[in-house]
Amino acid sequence: MKQNFFRYLPSEILIDILLGLSLENIATCKCVCKSWLSLIETDYFSKSHLSKSAPVLVVSIPSTNSNWFNVFKLEEKPKRKPNPITKFDFPQASTIQGSSNGLLLLKNPFRDHLYVCNPITREFVELRGRLTRPREDCYGIGVSRISGQHKVVYLNPTYDGCHVYTLESGSSWRRVEGVIPSFDCCHSSVAAFVSGNLYWFVSKFRKPPYVCCFDLETECFSTFSPPIECLKRNNVNKGMLCTLGDCLCFCDDEPEFKGDYYHVIWLLKEYELVEKSWCKVSAGN
Repeated sequence: MKQNFFRYLPSEILIDILLGLSLENIATCKCVCKSWLSLIETDYFSKSHLSKSAPVLVVSIPSTNSNWFNVFKLEEKPKRKPNPITKFDFPQASTIQGSSNGLLLLKNPFRDHLYVCNPITREFVELRGRLTRPREDCYGIGVSRISGQHKVVYLNPTYDGCHVYTLESGSSWRRVEGVIPSFDCCHSSVAAFVSGNLYWFVSKFRKPPYVCCFDLETECFSTFSPPIECLKRNNVNKGMLCTLGDCLCFCDDEPEFKGDYYHVIWLLKEYELVEKSWCKVSAGN
């Protein structure tokens, strides 16, 4: 009876049932049968389940020839010591270069390879090409606002310019034409992804550092300054960009009495204005 029930259940109802399951159980359901696997791997199911899922934290534990990944569910007030949703051994030594929509961009610094990995399903693809070299390059992964395509971006204005790899197309790297901002130092190779844009904190010799923005839909660049108060201090190069919720943030250290420093988070409020508006939202030791 149970077998017949699920066999003749309309796909719309089955999808609604599966959407109510946790991330832990979704990975198990993919192994039940081919029809369930096909439903779970559709774009509609992935986007619907992602919109309802709680945020997670991925912890990488590197070893000589591989990486262990533990995935934890983020909770505001956990009642007990959290257990990982899932954990697995990635077959290549790698570092996290970015994340978007539950996907991780990984780089192997020894074999010059890039990977896009889904830590929940443990599936991954390798992005081959001459652009995956062990240098101080900038990388990023994100989703374009309109087309919904997942794109991996490589950026190095000194040597190779900017190249994009669109995951849905399954093609190779293609060069981005147009004006690319000039810089010779990327203070964090990991890009912050917010609302269809990738952001890097960069600088050029003897010039103030700035934020480099790449629109994944139009594939055009723009630049703007970090918080003005941060530019007045000599240690602004130690600042970093990050994503909090749906907002871009700039993390910095400000001097305190007796020579100590305390951490400050600046939130970008106005994205569309030419003069970006930063607001100090948090500070602490």
